[in-house]
Amino acid sequence: MFWRKSLVIATALVGALSTSTVYAAQKTDVIATIKPIHSLLSSLMKDVGTPILLIEDKVPLNYTPSEADLQKLKKADLVVWMGPELEASLSSTLSNSKNTFEMLSYSDFKVLPLRNDDTQRDPYIWLDVRNAEVMIDALYENLVKVDPAHEKQYGENRTTVKREIAALDRQFEFGFRAIAAGQSWLYHDTQQYFEQSYAFKVRDILAPKAGHEADMANMLTLRTKLNDMGPVCFFTEEGLTDKNLSFALDGSDTKVATLKSYGLSFKAGPNLYQEMMQYNFDTIANCFKNIGATYVEPTKRKKPE
Repeated sequence: MFWRKSLVIATALVGALSTSTVYAAQKTDVIATIKPIHSLLSSLMKDVGTPILLIEDKVPLNYTPSEADLQKLKKADLVVWMGPELEASLSSTLSNSKNTFEMLSYSDFKVLPLRNDDTQRDPYIWLDVRNAEVMIDALYENLVKVDPAHEKQYGENRTTVKREIAALDRQFEFGFRAIAAGQSWLYHDTQQYFEQSYAFKVRDILAPKAGHEADMANMLTLRTKLNDMGPVCFFTEEGLTDKNLSFALDGSDTKVATLKSYGLSFKAGPNLYQEMMQYNFDTIANCFKNIGATYVEPTKRKKPE
């Protein structure tokens, strides 16, 4: 009798161990196309797994998928991308795929039209920190759909990450005067969301569309304007062209600084998003400080008596 009971217990233990082994081997493959979103996913997946970063060292506008990349996308349980406005080369592969989450089509995000083409969406939604807070919820929901077994851990991570991002937003709000102090130009139109969130003032943009070269007519116009002005800041974008910029700035009292909105030179992982946003904020603030710009409070209108 005793040996029969022992055999039943042993069989049950072997079955449980086999099930655990099989479950442990079932890894959920999650892919993010760009570094900022990969960073948010990495934070959510802490102690569960590590998402795959598809576009590691290139601007997504200039990216062409390899055959190996296409195979990764096909096998993944979840692929998170922005949309055809940013990763045009992936549009035919991902637009009708069932395992994808297209961020620009999610109705809970603040999505603005491009300034020079209101039929196109501005893809740089991650540069609004308040959008990033909502992204955490949306990414959490998508992770739970493909990996419900880890819902509890994803939920705990979501709470932690949202608290950190909310603190970053409060810090930027409190210090907004540092980036609202001076006048600036952009080579590429990547900062519309950041402008609206924290009163960052952009006078003009050189390139007709992010990733394109500015034409010489715009360069000549900028050169004329700058010669009639005091010190200003001009911001380029890491990974994108700044062709002919030296011609436009020649002889002017202009400080040039580089923003890193794609996170290219930051180490991929959970800390990248906050490091990148802090870098951009500090870069703008330091440039304005270096040209001696000071914030002027708006004049309040008197109430009619």
